[in-house]
Amino acid sequence: MAVKVSREAAGSKFVQTISLSADDAGRRVEFANVVEWNTKESNLKATFAGSVERNGYLQLDIGTIERPTAQPKKFEVPSHQWIDLMDASGDFGATILTDCKNGSDKRTIIRSG
Repeated sequence: MAVKVSREAAGSKFVQTISLSADDAGRRVEFANVVEWNTKESNLKATFAGSVERNGYLQLDIGTIERPTAQPKKFEVPSHQWIDLMDASGDFGATILTDCKNGSDKRTIIRSG
């Protein structure tokens, strides 16, 4: 089952497909985003509300690094192809996969400038 949402704003186009996984992976919600970014002199951030109190793991050019997520004065950190976050209990979390190099904080998924 999937829902596709298309939007346009300020010359840019956004298509987001939201789907539920099948079979044993059925406890997973997947978001696939395709962005055609044409808005000049603006940044784009996609955020999701969540409760992440443990450290996150990020992929960099040189390997994987663990970073704290509960530092209010630490905003964005560099990441490349994936970010993995878990809640304090370890019962649920989020993994963000991307084909871009970007920076992110614990709630930001896309950042483009």
